[in-house]
Amino acid sequence: MKNDEMEELFKEYHELLYRVLRRGGIFPTHSYFEDYWQELSLALFQLMKKAPDRISFLADYNESWLFSHLLWRLADVRRYQKRHVKEELLDVPVEELLQTTPVAKLGAAEALERDALLLGFWDSLKPKQQRQLEALWQEKCQKQSVSPALLSYYRIRLRQIFKKFCENF
Repeated sequence: MKNDEMEELFKEYHELLYRVLRRGGIFPTHSYFEDYWQELSLALFQLMKKAPDRISFLADYNESWLFSHLLWRLADVRRYQKRHVKEELLDVPVEELLQTTPVAKLGAAEALERDALLLGFWDSLKPKQQRQLEALWQEKCQKQSVSPALLSYYRIRLRQIFKKFCENF
């Protein structure tokens, strides 16, 4: 397939790439949006290179197959990225992680004030909201037992409650 045919076909599949990213939970405000966009674009171009011409590409790869293929490719990229980040964290010595935490930079008075604020926030929560906060903490500790969508909902709700609590504190 010629380059100009590939560019024209890529423009036609521009919306498909957005749909795949949206289905995968990646939106333009996401910090890795451009990286994922480029990965999917590269996967699409690789498929286009295999086809001798535009007609054979359209015959071999219908839109629903491309959508599912690109969605699986997105899942692969995200899985690789998540594993890669975990491996990088495991390579860092614990002492170094502890030294870079904001808690280590706090003075005694600031740490006590922060702890009092957090304890007051915890006490102000209803039991259901406390369970939601515990679910978020378990997610941070890599013990996911709740879906990512539900965790996002918890995060939004608890952030609103925390803002109101800080205004009244």
